Amino acid sequence: MNTYYEFLTQSGEILYHQNNFKMAIDSLEKAAPFNVYQNDFLNNHYYRGKIYEKLNNSEKAHFHFSKSDSIYNLTNDVVPEVREIQEYFINYYKSKGDTENQLKYIDRLLHVDSIIHSNHINLNETIFKKYDTPLLLSEKQKIIETLKEKERNY
Repeated sequence: MNTYYEFLTQSGEILYHQNNFKMAIDSLEKAAPFNVYQNDFLNNHYYRGKIYEKLNNSEKAHFHFSKSDSIYNLTNDVVPEVREIQEYFINYYKSKGDTENQLKYIDRLLHVDSIIHSNHINLNETIFKKYDTPLLLSEKQKIIETLKEKERNY
């Protein structure tokens, strides 16, 4: 990616943090066709997802988070945004009452956390966690018990 589009991407991310969502989207959309690396695509979709989430456009937010998640699934490269993407899907499926997908993303978040922990033992303490491991394991167990109960009832 040439320097102009790298700058445009960075500007979009900065504008997001300044809550200037319209200009942030504009910058990110202009830069997107010129992304070269998969992590550039992941970050671009991640920030667009975050913007649409703040704008209460859940359909577009879900679309962009799904794109980011697909890229992560291809690369298995755990970058900081991946953790938040997994958290997004846990909350998304929880709000939909879809316990099976919620469980899937809890497992994925636990996996991501284990990689972060093993790769960045000291850094791991500074990462803001909305979900801590004991809470995730507890929620996972509750979902498994609920699914088993449903299966017994059938």
